[in-house]
Amino acid sequence: MIDGQHMIDGQHVTDGQHVINGQQVTDCQHVINGQHMTDGQNVINGQNMTDGQHVINGKNMIDGQPVINGQHMIGGQHMIDGQHVTDGQHVINDQHMIDGQHVINGQNMTDGQHVINGQNMTDGQHVINGQHMTDGQHVINGQHMNEGHH
Repeated sequence: MIDGQHMIDGQHVTDGQHVINGQQVTDCQHVINGQHMTDGQNVINGQNMTDGQHVINGKNMIDGQPVINGQHMIGGQHMIDGQHVTDGQHVINDQHMIDGQHVINGQNMTDGQHVINGQNMTDGQHVINGQHMTDGQHVINGQHMNEGHH
């Protein structure tokens, strides 16, 4: 023992951590079945966990969310067709969503913008007929507009 720490299977432990099955653990984390853990997470059946999540039947879980049919869930969100969902967003047609945005026709969206006809939008701008818009300007028939002028 070193400085009152416990040692298991010849491993060195610092700061009162437990070591199980020859694994090194830091910050009082538990290690089960040869898995590395950080921040006091539980590891079950050889799964890696972060932030105290539970792993059941070899599934990865984040923030204590249930995982159904091999799907990953973040923050208690629902998942459809094997898609990743963050912050309670809906996933339509196998699209990835960030921060509750809607995804239409396979486009990625950020900051709650609408995407129409395969265009990328930033800062809530509208895109019509394949045009890029910045700062909420309107674009009609392939013309670029600045400072809200038509």
